[in-house]
Amino acid sequence: MRKAIFPGEELRRQREALGWSVDDVYRKARIPVSCIEALEDGNVRGLPAPCYTVGFLKSYCHLLGLEPDRYLDSLRSCLRPTHRFLRRPVRGETTWPAWLGDALTWAAVCAVIALGWLTYMAAVRPRNTLKDGRVEAGTVELVIPPAPPVLNLPR
Repeated sequence: MRKAIFPGEELRRQREALGWSVDDVYRKARIPVSCIEALEDGNVRGLPAPCYTVGFLKSYCHLLGLEPDRYLDSLRSCLRPTHRFLRRPVRGETTWPAWLGDALTWAAVCAVIALGWLTYMAAVRPRNTLKDGRVEAGTVELVIPPAPPVLNLPR
């Protein structure tokens, strides 16, 4: 399997053809100098997170008057892991059937309902210890404490 190479040299040639330095590009597009140098060297591992890199590359291509799609595709192929089990799915590619997400959602809902029912049956519901199912009323003694004595103080 051939390793993908980012065409950063084309970006450098276009920038030099316009007569711009790396600092000129920084002042015009506000792309960090380290990112411009990494893009032109083809060092995709020296770039920041892909969400930032894509924006920097688009801005850089528009500034140079180049179509960014080819460079973005090349960047994505360079960032993609080479091993199948480490690779994230690309847009439009699914790794499982579409119905599986719905099935897992419904399974989670049913599990929550079953867990709630089991919790109610085990902890909340009072246990009926009488064998015939009847409840007997008992007596309750009510103890009222005596009233405190009233003090008659002179006024």
